[in-house]
Amino acid sequence: MEELTDRMLSSSDGVIHFDAEDVETYIDGTTRPYSIIIFATAKQLMDKSGLNLRQLRKNFGFAATALKKDVVAQQRAGGDGAFAKVYACDHAP
Repeated sequence: MEELTDRMLSSSDGVIHFDAEDVETYIDGTTRPYSIIIFATAKQLMDKSGLNLRQLRKNFGFAATALKKDVVAQQRAGGDGAFAKVYACDHAP
């Protein structure tokens, strides 16, 4: 969880960019004390105007920023927020 939290905090909007190895490490068949919300799409669909994927990804980033701010606030307060319980990730194979 420490690595995921570090990656969240170093991301501009709080979204962690996952590759295939990350999916295998943090999601596949793993019992974990955290949840992951994934924005997954095919890269070639991002510019398809009818799907509005760029706007959806932007909104996903807003939600991730809120999660990131919560972790930062908990860390400053000395709470147990040293690690997040929910991570926002994106994956575009």
